[in-house]
Amino acid sequence: MVASFENQSIAKLDIQASSGAIIDVLSKWRFMLGISSVNRNENEVAAELAILTQFIIKNYSALTVQELELCIDLSLTGKLEVDVRSFNVFSAAYVSKVLNAYLEYKRAVYNQLHERKDKVDANEELTKVATPIQRMDGMIELIRYFHEKYLVDGRIDDTFNVLYAFFKRTKRIKANEKMIADAIEYGKKEAETYISMLLNLDYDRSQKPSIENVGKRFARNYCVQKLFDKINIEDLILSIQLKEFE
Repeated sequence: MVASFENQSIAKLDIQASSGAIIDVLSKWRFMLGISSVNRNENEVAAELAILTQFIIKNYSALTVQELELCIDLSLTGKLEVDVRSFNVFSAAYVSKVLNAYLEYKRAVYNQLHERKDKVDANEELTKVATPIQRMDGMIELIRYFHEKYLVDGRIDDTFNVLYAFFKRTKRIKANEKMIADAIEYGKKEAETYISMLLNLDYDRSQKPSIENVGKRFARNYCVQKLFDKINIEDLILSIQLKEFE
């Protein structure tokens, strides 16, 4: 009878049919616990099982009949954190104690699986290789962001020189000797100001960045600033092609 209710919660089952299935499970549970029926007639045992069945339908209707069977197996094999000794009493208190332990077990298993799935999803996201169009869209978004910031602040603060690397690779930045000299001079002054600011903020001196490396970063950003000064941003965006990211 149990097999005919596969994966359906007790709440969704026909009451008469589900009651019969639950009584079957409870009878099996009672027998496996070794509860003695000495000095008790069949009617008393049947009444006990009927009461317990209604108790389960009322309080644990979200469970399936299959879960009731699983609960028996888990409890009797010591998988649930509960004392399963019945002391020859098969009562609503005993049944609820075991079923509540099963629900805790179920929640713990679900949380572990959910956490594992989140880790798998995160790893897949980290290892996912962006498509050329995704890289192109990302670069366009970055260009627009730094251009808007430049219009407001009058300077580019691209820490990793992403824009410079792209514009240099695609030959949009073509520096002559004067521009290189100006960029170096600008980078040196900006680096001195930047490092002085760090030291004034009680920055860990052992971690002080190299003035040469910081200078190069600002010099490269200077070249991007000069490019922004002489182009129309929409024309620049339109000039970007998918093949530049393949």
